[in-house]
Amino acid sequence: MEGTNENIAAVVKSGECFLGFRQTLRTLHRGRAKLVIIASNISTAMRIKLVQSAAIAMVEIQYYAGTNKELGIACGKSFRVSSMSFTDAGDSDILGPSSADN
Repeated sequence: MEGTNENIAAVVKSGECFLGFRQTLRTLHRGRAKLVIIASNISTAMRIKLVQSAAIAMVEIQYYAGTNKELGIACGKSFRVSSMSFTDAGDSDILGPSSADN
């Protein structure tokens, strides 16, 4: 989980991410999200809605091992974050190896 926290912090600093359930859904519906991270203690209804929307948008979902409070701390925020979406990874390799390297 430590490597995940470092990647999340790098994206928040250098990339573009959206925090929270509504903003995550918005980026999925608009087709901008490339990756979605969901906290372990998100409600079942919210999780189902995100999973369905991500499946329609063909976006990968990663489940964060920690709680929404820990995910907020990993983002460098002082509030809880139930879910987040990435539209640009910035300097992080959270989306995997970039195609620009090839």
